[in-house]
Amino acid sequence: MPALAVKDVSVNVLWQGLSERTSFLFSVFSDPSVVSVQPDALSRGVITVVDVYGAGYGAHVSSCWVGDTMFTGQVVNDQHLRCAIVSETTGVFSVHVGNKDGAQSRGGVVDVTVNEPVAISRLQPSRGPTSGGIVTVFGSNFARSSLLSVAFGEDTQVGSFVTSSVIQCLLPSRFSGNVSFEASNNGVDYSNSGVRFEVADLHIDRVMPSQGSTRGGYTVQLVVSGASVISGAAFCRFGDFTIGATKLEAGGYECDVPEGDAGTASLYLLEGSNVLTSGVPFVYSETLGVQVYGEGILSGIWPVRGRLSGGTLVSVRGTGFVDGGLQCRFGDQVVSGAGARYVSSSLVACNTPSSAVSGAVAVEVSNNDGKDFTSDGIQFVYEAAATVVSARPSRGITGRSGQVVTVIGTSFQHTWELSCRFGLDGSVQALYMSSTMVSCILPAQSTGIVTVGVSNNGVDVEASGVGFEFMPEWSGVLLKPSRGPIAGGSAVTVVGAVVSSGSGPVTCVFGDERGVGTVSADGGVVCTSPRVVGGGSVFVSVSGDSGESELVSGLEFVYYVEPVVARVWPARGPVEGGTFVTVYGSGFSAEGLQCRVGEAVVGFPDARLVTTSAVSCLLPAVSTVGSVSVEVSVNGGADFTDDGEPYVYEVGASVSAVRPSRGLSGRDGQVVTVVGTHFEHTRELSCRFGVDGSVLALYMSSTMVSCSVPVRGSGVVSVSVSNNGVDSSKGSLFVYGGTGSVWEVMPSHGPSRGGTM
Repeated sequence: MPALAVKDVSVNVLWQGLSERTSFLFSVFSDPSVVSVQPDALSRGVITVVDVYGAGYGAHVSSCWVGDTMFTGQVVNDQHLRCAIVSETTGVFSVHVGNKDGAQSRGGVVDVTVNEPVAISRLQPSRGPTSGGIVTVFGSNFARSSLLSVAFGEDTQVGSFVTSSVIQCLLPSRFSGNVSFEASNNGVDYSNSGVRFEVADLHIDRVMPSQGSTRGGYTVQLVVSGASVISGAAFCRFGDFTIGATKLEAGGYECDVPEGDAGTASLYLLEGSNVLTSGVPFVYSETLGVQVYGEGILSGIWPVRGRLSGGTLVSVRGTGFVDGGLQCRFGDQVVSGAGARYVSSSLVACNTPSSAVSGAVAVEVSNNDGKDFTSDGIQFVYEAAATVVSARPSRGITGRSGQVVTVIGTSFQHTWELSCRFGLDGSVQALYMSSTMVSCILPAQSTGIVTVGVSNNGVDVEASGVGFEFMPEWSGVLLKPSRGPIAGGSAVTVVGAVVSSGSGPVTCVFGDERGVGTVSADGGVVCTSPRVVGGGSVFVSVSGDSGESELVSGLEFVYYVEPVVARVWPARGPVEGGTFVTVYGSGFSAEGLQCRVGEAVVGFPDARLVTTSAVSCLLPAVSTVGSVSVEVSVNGGADFTDDGEPYVYEVGASVSAVRPSRGLSGRDGQVVTVVGTHFEHTRELSCRFGVDGSVLALYMSSTMVSCSVPVRGSGVVSVSVSNNGVDSSKGSLFVYGGTGSVWEVMPSHGPSRGGTM
């Protein structure tokens, strides 16, 4: 059937060319299509709520098809359908849409991948400093997905796929403590492996000695707290010069002191290129050195790779180096003078010459002006330099650490020394995503624009021309709400900002996406958040004159995946309210948590987070019985879930009598009939004897139920009835008596001639 606009047509049934009187209406509508599915990676056996985006989702579209299996869906709008789906088999399945009668679209389809559920077995390292760093996660069933992520305590970070059993992630800076660590292939369904990560406060307590000669060539020892979190190669940085550090058996680290200028230099401890500690002072003073000559022997170099254009400063470790006649040879090319600098008898610094081709060359050192070179050459690799094309976002807040930036470019290498540099001294470790993408945690910087560079070896950084702006945080100006769903559409008020009528049209920019801004009569600004692909923090700026004059900038806004409500328990309760309802779904968080029940909204403490998939809400009272929708917001009520679940308010059950009203203590198998009003025939219908003696009830009528009496000791308890298994009515008394006691005689009177039973 060709695609037609939505309409109803009459269908007549013909028999042997004659029209029967029976006819019915048949709806014809345009074939809907699927453009994208989020998430597009699912876990086998796990119910996942997916958002299907496309076109033509009108009143006739009501289901999602995954392969040959149909799942009931809910139309959010003409371009958005939401379905809860599950697959018991792994593989790649096509997703399309259809109607409730089983008719399927033939428009565009999108594939989703179903994998085995993710599990984590261990972390390397399992401890780390408060400054953050890279963690390798070992486990099973990891998938190469754009939504691969880890949950680090309450934070989520993007994951970098290595193999199906190994991923890596870049942890942000945070306070010390022991936090949970789980992984997800789709950013929604996280593992439940129970793995923990310990964050420790790492700092240099003391340097021995804390001062020395400007000539260098001697060692210092660092007493370090929290050093057990260091698992990789450690380095000391004296001012701008980085040198390898040796871990001591008794704890702490030992470093050779390089040559330096007279004065105070800041000494840092690093793991790879990641700075772990705050700087401590080391004082250089003028003194004379002693020359020693011997045959040079090499033991190692750092870095072991560098750019083709040369100029890489390589630290060469060994023995027998002297200050005179020093030369370095890289393959067939020799450098001397300023290109071969004496640091100590065990360390020289060499500047690499340029190379026309990529590949490995031998590094050798001469103490006698090139007459003799060491014969134990160590390999140095020439490679294309990393280049930067863009940074996303391109703005951050001044003085704030922990902000994450994605850097796009070319020739990025998966090395331990891979790092990002912001300006001249803002070097931080980078998380490798691909040869064209890395992720970095911003160092705290002062206000201004700095260039962004990436280094494959922790030393060389190519000039990129790509700028990153550190902006001051606006005092007294904030966004309300400061969070919103990735689908966009949130009305965000810029509180504290006043725009004059002459500022022209207002533009709101969320990260790199433009949103619509409006100005009220009193000069207030309201921005509509644009739609984005993934969750995370972005910075918002507001400009007048169609973007020419910036009015406000540096305001942080957090995008999140829309929460989903799947079911409510109990699903009914009394009109008096006070029922604690558990709302099950996904994507819940404590920040800005609210529940909306019909038109009434409740927040903390009546709305509390249980887990990311469960929320507890204390329901308000209402004046009339009936069904209302229960919805959840995680941004202070600015946006609520579209898929609210029904909850029924009803007149609560009440009890007027219990027959019999007495029973034996310690005896099982006794049955009572409870008489009252407004009993409902539900699965949760129950009788409660006292505070904790709840048993299922047998429904007989709206005024009568039958219940087994729970076993308990002598005493008097109140018997009540609950229609939902949670709320109970005002009760009637029941007496547990001793064995063999006479409680009641029925009937209590009879004729004088006797014979009454």
